[in-house]
Amino acid sequence: MFQKFVKWGVIVNIILFFSALAFAQAPDTVPNLKLPITSSQFIKYYKKDNDGYAIFLDKYSKLTQLLNEQEINFPIKNESFGYDRFTQDIRYYVVGGFVQDNYLYKVIIYNGYGEADTQMLNIQLNSYDEQGKLIDALLLDSQYRYEDVSSFNQFSVNEDLTINLKQFVTYYYDEDYEYIDPKPEFYKEQVYQINQGQFKLVSSKMAEKFEWQQ
Repeated sequence: MFQKFVKWGVIVNIILFFSALAFAQAPDTVPNLKLPITSSQFIKYYKKDNDGYAIFLDKYSKLTQLLNEQEINFPIKNESFGYDRFTQDIRYYVVGGFVQDNYLYKVIIYNGYGEADTQMLNIQLNSYDEQGKLIDALLLDSQYRYEDVSSFNQFSVNEDLTINLKQFVTYYYDEDYEYIDPKPEFYKEQVYQINQGQFKLVSSKMAEKFEWQQ
């Protein structure tokens, strides 16, 4: 009886070992991203048109994939201008990923739509467990232009598993709706901590001139 128990224990451990090995090798099918990951690495995936809209380049949009069932309507943290979840018509491109503590993290990029059907270019970090279940999702950047304002983020996913997000806004008209020289202004800074596949908000600070919007 004891020998049978030991035998099954060995078999289970072998199965677990190869499962963990296969999971650790998951980035082999997804380009490996080494930490830190910064927003400057993603400029090559899109361009800005004359009106300031971020457009996903065709050569990457042709490589996008459909959402799977668990991703549709999955809530996304750090929602931006009314965008807080995947919708069924979204297709995304997997930029790359990394494994940490038996969780797989993938960075994806896609076009979405927020309030008033405003087009957005989103860069997002997703986390998955060993069974491939989607655990959490965080918008790293959401670039959009709506009427007299546009927005973008500078971000970094760091070696200590913190995530720094710094949002900037650009206004194109003054209070009298006269066109002004548009310059990005610091709007808000957030810090998240990665913990067991979850993205935990640690701190959030808004620029003083925008505090009335809270």
